[in-house]
Amino acid sequence: MLKSTFIFFFAFLCINAYSQTEPRNAWLRKGYQAGYIITSEGDTLYGYLKDRTPPPFGKRYGNVRVKSYERGITGGYSPYEISQYCIKGDCFKSMWYHEESFFFNVSYYSLEGEGEKIFMKVIVDDYLSLYYKEYIDEDNSYVQYIPFFKREDEYHLQRATQGLLGLKKKQLSLYFKDCPELVSLIQEHKITSPTAVASYYNDCKKNGGSILSDCDTGAK
Repeated sequence: MLKSTFIFFFAFLCINAYSQTEPRNAWLRKGYQAGYIITSEGDTLYGYLKDRTPPPFGKRYGNVRVKSYERGITGGYSPYEISQYCIKGDCFKSMWYHEESFFFNVSYYSLEGEGEKIFMKVIVDDYLSLYYKEYIDEDNSYVQYIPFFKREDEYHLQRATQGLLGLKKKQLSLYFKDCPELVSLIQEHKITSPTAVASYYNDCKKNGGSILSDCDTGAK
C-alpha cells in the first residue's frame, strides 16, 4: 500500500512538472521571453511576454502579449492598461505622447490626456530620464528609435538627436543651460551620446549645478 502511494505521488509530480514546463517551452519557441508587467493599479504579473516579431520583416506590436501558465492568464495589454513592462532586461514605460508642428519646428510633449499613450523604452531613469521611441524602419524592417530627454517635473520631451547628424547641439545647449559645463562638453564634441549626456546632467544636478570630476563621454 505504501509503495503504491509513493508511485502515485511520484507520477503526479512528474505529470505536474511536465504540464508546466511544456507550455513554457512552446512559448519560448514562439518568441516569448520571461518578464513581467505592472498594471495601472500597481499589481505585478510575471509570465512570458512578447512585444514584437523577430527581424527581418519585423513588426512592433502596439501592445504586449502576456502568457502566464500559473495564473491561467493569456492576453494582450495596451499602454492604457499597464504602466510598465520588462522583458529580457529591458523596461518599457506607458507614456502620453503628443507632437505639435509649427513651420519647420516640432515640439514633443508627455502631458496627461494629450495625444496617445505609447510604450517608450527606458534607458536612464533619474531626474533627467532618457527614453527611446521605437519604430520599424520602412527600408530594412529593423527596429530603430528616437531618443528623448524628460525632466521628472516637466511634461516637455526634448529630442536628443537629429538622425545621422548626432546630438541636437543648439537645442540641447538651451535645454541644459543650467549646467554650463555640460553645454561646453556638447559643443566641443567631448560628449557625443544621449546616455552620456543624461549621466553627466544628473550628476550635475546632484552637485548643485557643477561637477569637477571626469565623466564618461563614450558613445553608448
